[in-house]
Amino acid sequence: MKIKKAVLDFCNAHITTMLLIVMLLVFVGSSVYFAIHLKRAIVPDEVTHFIISKQFSTTWGIPPIVPSAISVGFLNHKPFLYYWINGRVLDFMEWVKPAVNDWQKLVSLRLFDIFYSLLAILFCYLLAKEIIKNRWWQLLVVFLLTNTLMYVFLSGGVSYDNITNLCSFAGIYFLIRVFNYKSFYKNSLGWLLCICIGTLVKITELPLALIMGLAWILFIVLYRRKINFRPNWDWKLIVLIIISIGIISLNLSIWGVNLVKYGHLEPACGQVLTKAQCNKSPFVAQAKQLNLPTPLTYKDIIKGAGQDPVRYVLDYWTNSMVWRIFGIMGHRAYQPPPVVLTLCRILLFWMILITIRVWKKPSYAIGSLFVIFIFYIIVVFYTSYHGELVTGFKHEGIQGRYIFPVIGIIYTLMVYYISIIPNTVVRRLTLGFVLLLFLYDNPVLVLFLTNHPILPTWLHPTLKGWFS
Repeated sequence: MKIKKAVLDFCNAHITTMLLIVMLLVFVGSSVYFAIHLKRAIVPDEVTHFIISKQFSTTWGIPPIVPSAISVGFLNHKPFLYYWINGRVLDFMEWVKPAVNDWQKLVSLRLFDIFYSLLAILFCYLLAKEIIKNRWWQLLVVFLLTNTLMYVFLSGGVSYDNITNLCSFAGIYFLIRVFNYKSFYKNSLGWLLCICIGTLVKITELPLALIMGLAWILFIVLYRRKINFRPNWDWKLIVLIIISIGIISLNLSIWGVNLVKYGHLEPACGQVLTKAQCNKSPFVAQAKQLNLPTPLTYKDIIKGAGQDPVRYVLDYWTNSMVWRIFGIMGHRAYQPPPVVLTLCRILLFWMILITIRVWKKPSYAIGSLFVIFIFYIIVVFYTSYHGELVTGFKHEGIQGRYIFPVIGIIYTLMVYYISIIPNTVVRRLTLGFVLLLFLYDNPVLVLFLTNHPILPTWLHPTLKGWFS
């Protein structure tokens, strides 16, 4: 009896940890299946990422501009860290197995990307623990993220979005710890280090770095009397300072030099390569094919040349982003059943109503999360709409994965506000609705139905041909 009681006590004390491990194992299993079995040219831009990674495996620096590099765009004066790391992974693969082929290299990089996404999930869980005090509600945040189909699908492919998401989630976590008055210097450096690593991976981290930096400065100004500014000097703090200085220097060598030398964060092709070289770039050819001779202006929009921003966000953009998050959007696309998209829109509207209903003055940590994700979504929307003006509303480059750097914030706030619904019945019904919705569109079910077509009409017809 004593042994049985001890086992029960252990299970009760650690049941959420065990469930967390189960969810992580299911995530890893699903994404590994994608990594091993997905054919080439399905994951977004995977072919390009793989080619550039192989070029970086030929040198410890940045590969020179050669015809093969131009075919995927010039590499100089751009974030390079993801490709540099991949180059080292490929070097290790060739050292272990000199006869390694391209497919084995591709799968190895895919599996390495799963590691980034797994760490990102753990940081999302840690963020939830900073905001939500109930251990079961904390676990729901992980459940939502690991049942977001596009996130799991992307994790099983070669994409710099995976390490970008990791840097974003980790940076947000450390920043919120600062706002919760925990070890000001170490967490500030942790935030700075993570977000600066992210800006060495992808330019889209720069807006996130900007708004997080402003939130950090405002926190110091408003709560300077509550902050413990006395540093606790130890070797960890010194190492963080040294690494941060190095990472900031690398950022200045890219973004600072680009601003001074070219006048833009990213130089145009003609500023780096010759006209003949640029004509060989597929991106230049694509731009000539898609772009209007003269981009539309807001005056043109007023005159009826295209959708105005309000109608665009209501009629197209929001719906498009929803299915590109809960479906799959890459070189090939899978759209979930219409009922899933409808229910997702209902959930979005319902959460807005719930947040308004239970709203009270938030802590600085929660308020900053709202500001960060709203700002970032506005930037993503502006980028999408600007692209529509350039192409004449051809709807190119609209990707749900562009929201992923702040999706951890969205899920954390969503669960937080569900958890504080005062009416027990409404709270439980909302929870049940969320659980059923995410279970219905989860990656395991999609994979099961792909290989065992019990409900063939449920799936996009081309999905079955994606796997080898």
